[in-house]
Amino acid sequence: MSWYCEAERELVHIRRAIGLLEHAQHAFVNKSSVSDPAYWRVRLGKLRTQSGQNRVLTLQVDELFSRLERIQDARCGK
Repeated sequence: MSWYCEAERELVHIRRAIGLLEHAQHAFVNKSSVSDPAYWRVRLGKLRTQSGQNRVLTLQVDELFSRLERIQDARCGK
């Protein structure tokens, strides 16, 4: 499988996980790494590095970073 297909698959996975955090973060009773936005920021950072100069992937990663920031702000009461 090409690196681009792998990156797209990872983006789909991360996008779904962020969607769960946005809509059901109260359902995560136990604190775990996957319920922490920092975990997903690390994965997005790795993906950004791997995707290099691909503009389409970069735009998608940036959009997901923004969504994570909104989740974090909501948790902090901002």
